[in-house]
Amino acid sequence: MGLRKKMAVGAVALLSALGATLPVFAQEAGDEPTSRDQREQVREEAAAAAEKLDAAVAEDQALEDALEELEANVELKREKAQASGRALAAARREVAATQARIAEIEAEIAAVRSEANRSAVVAYIESSGVRLSDLFRTGSLNDLGSKEALGANLRRSHTDVVDDLRIKEEFLNIERDALTNAEEQLRGRKATQDQRLREVEKAKRSRETLRAKLAGRIADFRAEVDALAVEEGRLTEQIRSEDAAIIALAAAEAERREAEAAAARAAAQALADSSSNSSSSSSSSSESIASLPVSGGDGMVWPVQNPRVTSEYGPRWGRMHQGIDIAAPSGTDIFASDSGTVITARWFGGYGNAVMIDHGNGFVTLYGHMTHDNVSEGEWVEKGELIGWMGCTGSCTGPHTHFEIRVNGSAHDPRSYLP
Repeated sequence: MGLRKKMAVGAVALLSALGATLPVFAQEAGDEPTSRDQREQVREEAAAAAEKLDAAVAEDQALEDALEELEANVELKREKAQASGRALAAARREVAATQARIAEIEAEIAAVRSEANRSAVVAYIESSGVRLSDLFRTGSLNDLGSKEALGANLRRSHTDVVDDLRIKEEFLNIERDALTNAEEQLRGRKATQDQRLREVEKAKRSRETLRAKLAGRIADFRAEVDALAVEEGRLTEQIRSEDAAIIALAAAEAERREAEAAAARAAAQALADSSSNSSSSSSSSSESIASLPVSGGDGMVWPVQNPRVTSEYGPRWGRMHQGIDIAAPSGTDIFASDSGTVITARWFGGYGNAVMIDHGNGFVTLYGHMTHDNVSEGEWVEKGELIGWMGCTGSCTGPHTHFEIRVNGSAHDPRSYLP
């Protein structure tokens, strides 16, 4: 087989061997799809935002959502680290395979050279009549003075062996270049893997930090709700008793006004018949009772301007939250959500400084954790009137207004009544 043909066949075999490993690198270390890059960027931004959340003022749901984002970010970083780990392992296998091929080719070259030398010597002996014992007693072939004869025999009698040797040496050079590239690629894969492992650890630390913040928030929330629950019975009883007192007051006021009206009518219309008096009296009674404002939750306003609810009404983290928490800086104005009579304006256990307003029909609003109030018990307030300032008194985790709506003493979702 000629030299060109042997090199062509050998090159095909070499490229075929290399081609079996190249797709692995393309799959493991190639560019990620664009959609994956975009997804990773979104995760990175969400994780960065999650790390900046202030657990004291963040919304409950925002904290939970942020933790989910960080969990997803950890998984994404772990997937990337696993992919780079596979690429690193493939690079190591390629280096090892290339080294093995080099060792094999070097062994083949050594064998071919040995065979070429042996064949040349044998050919020389056969053509010159030199004894083999004389040959091996010399220090080198040059000592025999027969270097030219040996080369002539090698060229003349062993062309195929020389061609094979040249092919193998060419393969050796190719494999050595391939080893250099594979080692460089291995170093790159190792650096990528190290970087991605550091990213996994960073993402895990961020996740654990927020998880600890959320755990603290849950503990504080439960403590606050438990403290408010202690006041539940007293709160319900007070609302009902105050509401009964207001109803009795309204009835007494109606009777007083009815008596005054009856006396006036008797003086002005001494000859009026009883049916006329009765009709007038009934009309006056209805007028007197109707003069006491009653809202029942219609047309309410938010107690805080530009409200930001951090904790909604309802069950959360194993507790029942009886109102909504509206967060703002300490000292923020708090307004009456509707017109009514102030039935509480004082310290009320876990609610801290609290104001309760009776709006009639058993409908009461409560505003907790004030720094101090701006109203007095028994005072009538109009809708939107300043009643106090936001703070963190009682059982509280940060400046906010705990806002409740009670109907006949039972808590209702304020969202159902607010605009």
